[in-house]
Amino acid sequence: EEEVIPVIQAGDDNPIEEEVIPVIQAGDDNPIEENLQPILEGGSDNPDSVFPAGLLDLTDIDLNGDNQIDETVAVNFLDIASEAGYNNSIGYYAIANINGAVKDSLTGELINPEDEGYAKAALNQRVEDLELRRDTGNLTDELSTGVLLVPFLIANGTVEEWSETNSNNENGNDPIAYFSFLGANPDNQQHIRQVGNELQFEDLFGGGDNDLNDFVTEFNIQSVL
Repeated sequence: EEEVIPVIQAGDDNPIEEEVIPVIQAGDDNPIEENLQPILEGGSDNPDSVFPAGLLDLTDIDLNGDNQIDETVAVNFLDIASEAGYNNSIGYYAIANINGAVKDSLTGELINPEDEGYAKAALNQRVEDLELRRDTGNLTDELSTGVLLVPFLIANGTVEEWSETNSNNENGNDPIAYFSFLGANPDNQQHIRQVGNELQFEDLFGGGDNDLNDFVTEFNIQSVL
């Protein structure tokens, strides 16, 4: 009998039990069961949600039950799929609060999603060794804890290409970076959505066809044993 893991819904007082998604380690033929961190369901169509889409809350985690804060956790990205003509890149960056503010690497001041220079400051805070593309397959990455991480999308390119050609993140230049926070997007449209443990991305300026299936992946957090 499979263990049921609570999923935390924003605004609920009690966890709701949902079906556990098997954890698949990269390169394994069979799923294995691990101690999973509940995912905060944000950025979905739930108007009561206060969490940004794809939030990885890696603060105060004790998944192995030893009453000590874990120093690292494993984040699994599963069933990566893309129906886009673009070859997109997905990554994660650190935010200072759930409103999406990031620290300026030079001044230490907070830059909010709607502020000028947000995209550059956000990508300066990215997890450099974590990149998902349509040919990545299943991926498990070990991450340090103590941070809040959220996803970003580079439409039809990589972070390096974006830095070279469109670091001001303007429409008309490719590639463009999109975030979970509407104010950070040059078109002020939704490009990242979370439904349960699934992340969905739209890669066209202005929202395109709004199907948010240009890049799709499931994700979960587990302890590193």
